[in-house]
This record gives sequence, structure tokens and C-alpha cells, in this order.
Amino acid sequence: MSERITYAQKKFRDLLEQSKFKSWCSENNSPYELLHKIAIGERVPTYKLMCQTCDIIPPAEWLYFTDEKIPYKVQTVPKWDVEQESFFIKAHKADYKEICKKYNLEQIDGYNLFCMKRLRPSMVIIRKFIKDIDPILFFIGTKEVTTILEYPEAGEIITAQNKQYFCVSKKSFNEEKQKIIVAPVINQNIQTDTLITLNLKDVCILTENQYQLDAEQKQEVLTKIKNNLF
Repeated sequence: MSERITYAQKKFRDLLEQSKFKSWCSENNSPYELLHKIAIGERVPTYKLMCQTCDIIPPAEWLYFTDEKIPYKVQTVPKWDVEQESFFIKAHKADYKEICKKYNLEQIDGYNLFCMKRLRPSMVIIRKFIKDIDPILFFIGTKEVTTILEYPEAGEIITAQNKQYFCVSKKSFNEEKQKIIVAPVINQNIQTDTLITLNLKDVCILTENQYQLDAEQKQEVLTKIKNNLF
């Protein structure tokens, strides 16, 4: 069985093969010995390290293995202060028990993670959420969300929690309210008589879908939804 490595490890190993790893670490003011141990599989990255390097290594590359497709935009963000509460942690202080149950996280770990700041979100913990949540939400705060996340416009077909939806609300509404009003899409059929509100703190919105409507089709669906509502 071949060794399973993350995208970050692959990047490091490629640099090692090219005899460029040490200079890359020096240029980026990164700890050579620690990253070398991670590259060869002797250590795993801590949340603190991921926060310290998220300006040069996209968080997704730390968290996904090379045999997995990264479903989110792969991007770097400014270094994140490990002592600060990230957007995802702050968003789920009140409902952490439901989150623990949904993502198979021990209640005591959830309490220490979301409420008491006694536990940091390790690679193992973050990976519990990434099927629904863009891992970047563990490395940015509330203020940064509106500038980093991509918001869909009315008429776009989006994916959230592995389901397709037709976006009804305008982009400006989505940004301001941190919510998206959608109609379910089942087998490419838009359910114009059913509307659902998605909270951005609970889902990751993906706008890259092969199935999209042209301008005329979008307007036709939006008009039909409006007529059904009023």
C-alpha cells in the first residue's frame, strides 16, 4: 500500500528532490527541521504551524491528501493569530452540541474547542468538517469572511453539503445577511415551489458547477419562483 501524503507534503518532497527545500524555507522564514520532519512523515502539522504558514501554504493543502480532490478554492490567507477565535469556532459557540453530534466529535472536545479555548483544532478535528465546510474558515475571522469567500449571484447553480441548489437571493443580500435563499435542484429540475435558507456559517457554497443556466433561463426560473410566492 502506497503512503498517503497531503498536498503540502508533496510540495515539500518535490522541493527536496530539486534540492530547493532548504532555500525555500529560508526565503519564507519557515522552520526547516520541523517542515522536513513533516515532509518525510515523522511529524504532523499542528494548528499553530498551519496558522503561521497559511500565507505561503494554502490551509487546504495541509488538510487534503493527494488522492482527494480539493473541492474548494485553494488560496492562501494572511497569517492567523492562533490565540484568536476563527470564524467557524466563533459561529458555533451556542450550537456546539449539535455540531459535535453531526460531525462525530466528542462533546467534551467540542466544549473545550468551541467554548473554553482549551483545545485547538488539529488536522484530525478540522478534517471532520471539510466535507461541508471550507477549511479556510478555521484561519480567518468574521471581518475577513466577506473579502475571502465567494458569494453566488441570483440565478447561479450552487453546491452546498453535496446537494445542488438554484440561488434566488442577490449577491448583495448574501454578503450582508450571511444567508442564501435557494431552491433545491433535483436531477437538474429546479423546485420552484420550494425555498430554503442556507446559513453561511453552516455550509460551504461552491459555485463551480458544470450545470448552469443561460441568462434567459435564469430569468425565467426567477420569474416562476416569484409568481409561485405571490
